[in-house]
Amino acid sequence: MLPTLPLPTVALTAIPVQAAETSARNQYQALIQAFPDVVINADARFELAEMLSERGEHDNAIKLLREALDKEPNPELTDKVRVRLGASLQAKGDTKAALAQFQLVAQNPKSTQLGHAL
Repeated sequence: MLPTLPLPTVALTAIPVQAAETSARNQYQALIQAFPDVVINADARFELAEMLSERGEHDNAIKLLREALDKEPNPELTDKVRVRLGASLQAKGDTKAALAQFQLVAQNPKSTQLGHAL
């Protein structure tokens, strides 16, 4: 039997943006621009911000996440947005603002994001 070798860990930022990712980004941006005031756009903003933050594009991710919070999404999405916003702020070196986002989530003991916030 052949031994199982672990896959190498490669940072996403080390891989060029692929065509499918570019297409997804464009579709999210088109949706957000076409329906800027629809509450469900908070989901699109969150998902696009996740893609951007995973590639280290924290400034754009932070902008989208703050816009998502302005749309007052459902409480579960709000907590996800706050955790991702806190992570992006922390990555940018703004520990104080990141902690504020994590604390808002941590105040809700029933949050599904409590572990991430803590």
